[in-house]
Amino acid sequence: MMTTNLRDLPYIPNPTETEEQPLTRYPRGKGAPPPAIPSSPLLQRLMKNMFRPAPTMPPPLLTFDGINEAEGQCNCVPPDSDGDVGPNHYVEAVNVAFKVFDKNGNTLSGPTTYNSFFNGTGTPCDNNNQGDPIAFYDHQGDAWVITDFAFPAFPGTSFWECIGVSQSPDPVAGPWVQYAIQIDTGANNNRLGDYPKFAIWNDGGTQNAYFFTVNLFTNNTTFVGVRAFALDRASMLTGGPANAIAFTIPPAGLGDSYSLVPAGFRTGNPPPAGRDEMLLAIDSPATGGVKFHVDFGTPANSTLGLGANHSPNAQITVNGFIDAFTNGAGFTIVPQQGTADRVDTLGDRMMTPVVYQNLGGTESLWADYTVCTDVNCTGPTAIRWYQFNVTGGNFPATPVQQQSWTNGNDGLWRWMPSIAANQNGNVAIGYSASSPAQFPSIRYAGRLIADPPNNLGQGEAIMTSGGGSQTDSSGRWGDYSMTTVDPSDGMTFWHVNEYYNTTTSFSYSTRIGKFNFNSCTPAPSCSACVPGQEMFNDVPAASAFCRFIEALADRGITGGCGGSNYCPSASVARAQMAVFLLKTLECSGYTPPPCVPGQEMFNDVPASSPFCPWIEELARRGITGGCGGGNYCPSASVTRAQMAVFLLRTLEGSGYTPPPCVPGQETFNDVPASSPFCPWIEELVRRGITSGCGGGNYCPSASVTRAQMAVFLVRTFSICPFL
Repeated sequence: MMTTNLRDLPYIPNPTETEEQPLTRYPRGKGAPPPAIPSSPLLQRLMKNMFRPAPTMPPPLLTFDGINEAEGQCNCVPPDSDGDVGPNHYVEAVNVAFKVFDKNGNTLSGPTTYNSFFNGTGTPCDNNNQGDPIAFYDHQGDAWVITDFAFPAFPGTSFWECIGVSQSPDPVAGPWVQYAIQIDTGANNNRLGDYPKFAIWNDGGTQNAYFFTVNLFTNNTTFVGVRAFALDRASMLTGGPANAIAFTIPPAGLGDSYSLVPAGFRTGNPPPAGRDEMLLAIDSPATGGVKFHVDFGTPANSTLGLGANHSPNAQITVNGFIDAFTNGAGFTIVPQQGTADRVDTLGDRMMTPVVYQNLGGTESLWADYTVCTDVNCTGPTAIRWYQFNVTGGNFPATPVQQQSWTNGNDGLWRWMPSIAANQNGNVAIGYSASSPAQFPSIRYAGRLIADPPNNLGQGEAIMTSGGGSQTDSSGRWGDYSMTTVDPSDGMTFWHVNEYYNTTTSFSYSTRIGKFNFNSCTPAPSCSACVPGQEMFNDVPAASAFCRFIEALADRGITGGCGGSNYCPSASVARAQMAVFLLKTLECSGYTPPPCVPGQEMFNDVPASSPFCPWIEELARRGITGGCGGGNYCPSASVTRAQMAVFLLRTLEGSGYTPPPCVPGQETFNDVPASSPFCPWIEELVRRGITSGCGGGNYCPSASVTRAQMAVFLVRTFSICPFL
């Protein structure tokens, strides 16, 4: 057992790793990518505006930077970005290390390398950790699990899965029990267990395990099967042995598929007593379903699939699809802005997680992966997602729902998805998005349980806009992303994924964010103001600001300045700005914690001030540090330059930094690249939030008026996405 606090572990570097090709059952080329479908920028914009549905997906509540390549120090791609949220922590894992954050994005420990974390097992887990990590929170056991794989050489004869299980809810303090599971032994010890995928399954009785699967390879091109493991969860949560039970599915038992993903659950009721674990894989036009029955008391009674080859228990017929690869280019088919280099889809396999949910006795599996939208894979890729009804533990003949999500054929390539379902049955998918006119970004889309079937009816939102493209010749991207649901409320989604701040080869960044469907009420109408029915005496329907101001009022963010007026020309004070920002982000009913007399954070904001809780909450979130000298300057007007920083830090989190300005390429005459505000202001321009104050200027020192503030807030937080 490791009892050392993570902050006190000695640093032991992982082996330097550079991945040049993914291991796949069917190796393909990496030649020239398919030619893109020709289209003019004007036509793309017209098509996008004609067919894209009006989104109602809420913007993120919080985003912050995760581990980047410099922190990882492995000179490797892709990052294998993964993570999960618990009651008080977010744990992110990438290829060489993991990091623990609080739920405001503040680092509590790390990055901690896997060589540091697993040292002491007496196996290659001590000093030969190679990546493919998974980090997840066990919401029933109130514990954390962190895994990766280790081996001294490939090809070779010693391959292991390294697993740590915390013995407390605090991943930093631990303690942790460490396990090293050999993938196979004897004559089969030369089988690498690649692309491990984990899930929690607990029926409240005998089917209580951490399940994981791996793809087996003996060299870069020889696939020999899938191996599925069940680990004794009840024993491991108390520091006992793993009691691993494993089966190998040979190629003959897999048909044309591979890379099975076990189902896990977070929300809804647990699986009914006696319900076997379920695994899925893809094979167009079908999805194979495999059951895993485990018996830790009598291991010989454990079963996987059917027959000696452990074939699927059932085949689920789905709409036909085109796998997201070509024989010539392999997976490397996603275009990026500003470069001819493309990145890969990993579009031949089911992505993690497969989500099990039991709502009122109706049992479902939710799953997704990447597909092409045309037979030659020359056009955009799409997210194919499913809901399968598995009530009674039986795989269905066809899905309940299925769709290839393209956001109305808007011309973006979408790939690397991960899916989650909250306790109300609402579903969200996070993924990467890119095009020849857009840097790879992080987006998400979703549906409410009452939405019409077979569609992500709430549309799409942007979690993070990329600032550059990846130019590494390997094209490796992601390997996976992760979307999970916060166990604290069963409602809020968290997503982690890869992006680039600037165009470069091996300098990836990762971003963590949260969002939910708890749309602020009352919802704004966002409709045009009606003459004679204005909400404020001093904001006529003819005013260009009327629609924005009334949207804020509809949402309960403002009631005006008194006397049925809004005071649109009045300046916004820094104290008022704190209230506006938090009410817009958290909804009108939000109330921050009260200030404590004698423990105020700023000299000029006493606990008795009605603005104190709002100002101190901004400070706690790292959005503001005040105006200097221990003061906040609550009565001072917010300048347009300051407003840019306030907006982006509130939306993106305290760790966010926009791309730097380029001297000689400034957008505004009065905002030079040397200005500390330049990156923030130009990011607002890139996002379409502002076009300046006229005449090629931004007027950074001018005070923000209440009318301007309404426009800034509505556009930044997508209160009315089409405005």
